[in-house]
Amino acid sequence: IMAQHGPDLFSNDLGYYMREEYKKLSYFGFDPEQIIRIFKTHFLRNNNDRNDHNLFWLILARIQVNYGVLCEEVKNEALKVIDSGEDIQQWKQYSDIENHLFSYPAISQELIETIPKLLSEPSEHFENDLVDMFKKIEKAKLEEFQNQDNLPDEVHRYLKQSYMSKIMVFGLDGKKYYMKRIQVLDKLKKDIENFSYDPKKLSIKIDFDPKWKIGDIYTIRLDDIQQSHFGKYLDPNDTKYIAFEVFNIIRKPISTILPELAYNTTVYIKVFLYLDDKKPTLEQLVNIDYMPRMISNFFVSNGPHERYSNHNPQIYDLSFYNSVRAFNKLKFIQLRVGNMEYSEDEINTSETRLVFAKDFQGTLIYEMKKYLKSLEINREMKQ
Repeated sequence: IMAQHGPDLFSNDLGYYMREEYKKLSYFGFDPEQIIRIFKTHFLRNNNDRNDHNLFWLILARIQVNYGVLCEEVKNEALKVIDSGEDIQQWKQYSDIENHLFSYPAISQELIETIPKLLSEPSEHFENDLVDMFKKIEKAKLEEFQNQDNLPDEVHRYLKQSYMSKIMVFGLDGKKYYMKRIQVLDKLKKDIENFSYDPKKLSIKIDFDPKWKIGDIYTIRLDDIQQSHFGKYLDPNDTKYIAFEVFNIIRKPISTILPELAYNTTVYIKVFLYLDDKKPTLEQLVNIDYMPRMISNFFVSNGPHERYSNHNPQIYDLSFYNSVRAFNKLKFIQLRVGNMEYSEDEINTSETRLVFAKDFQGTLIYEMKKYLKSLEINREMKQ
C-alpha cells in the first residue's frame, strides 16, 4: 500500500513520481493516450493492490485535469473510484485505528534503562551492540502489543502490512486528514465534471549534452567574449588560445520510465596552463600542467591575491543551464579523441568549481590571468 504523507493526491511517492514523469513525456511529444499506456505498463503491471490502483487513477485524473487534457478512460476510472468510496473508506479506517496505534510503546522503559549500562562499559562494538539491543527490545514490544486482546482485527492486518510507515505518516492528524481527503476528492470530481479541453504548454529543465568523451582534449580561441560577465577584465584585442581536457562526464536519464529519452549531463574539465596567440598542439600539451586549485587567499601591499595547490588541478563543473545557445556558438577544435579513464577515487575526491557555459571563455581566461599574476607576486615576495 502506498504510504501517504498528507491528504493531497501528490502527498505520496507515487503522486510525485507520476507528475514528474508525465511532464517529461509530454514535453518530448508523447500524447496523453500514449502516456496512459506507458503508465499502465509501468505502474500497474505487477501491482495487485486495490488501493494503489485507485490512487493511480485519481492521481492521473488530477494531472490531466491540471494540464487540460483529460482522456475518457482516465475520467471514467477516476469517477468510478470516487463514487465507490473505497479511497475515503481507507482513510477512515486509518483514522479509526490510530487510537490503537499510538498506545504502541515505540521506546520502552527497558531500552531507556539499557542504554546507560552500555555507556558505562562501552565495548569495541558499542554502536552495533546498541542497535542490536534496540531491535531485540523493539521486536519483543511489538509482539507484546500485537497480542493484546483489545486490538481489532483491522489493526492486526494493518501492522502486518507495514506498521512503521503508516504510524509515522498519519501522526495524530488522522481525523483531520480524513476530512481534508473528502474535500480533495470532492474537488477532483467537480473539476472532472466541469472539465474543458485546454492543453497547457509544458517546459522542463534539461541540461545540454555536448557528446564529448572522457579524455577529449579541445582548444578554443578566446575571441568575441566582451559580451560575457568577465569581458570588462579582458583586452578587446585578446585572441589567445586556451586548452582543456574532459575529466569526467555524468549522464543521468531524466526519465526512469524511458531512460533513453534524454539526459541531464554534467561535464567536468581540467584546463591546461596554456595561454598563447598560437593554437597549441597535442605534443605541447602533454608536457604542460593543469590549472591548479586555489587553496587560500592572502594579502600584499597592492591588495588581495590567491595561493594555489602545487599538486591538485582545478576541476570545473561545466553547466549548460540557460547557456545552450551561447555554448553552441563556440568553436572548439579537437586535439585528441577521448581515451582516458580515471579511477573512482580520483573522481570522488576532486573538488569542483561551477562555470556556466555562456561565460566559459571569459571565466577561464580571467582565472588563468589571476593565477599567472599570483606567480609574479610569489616571485617578487621570494626576491
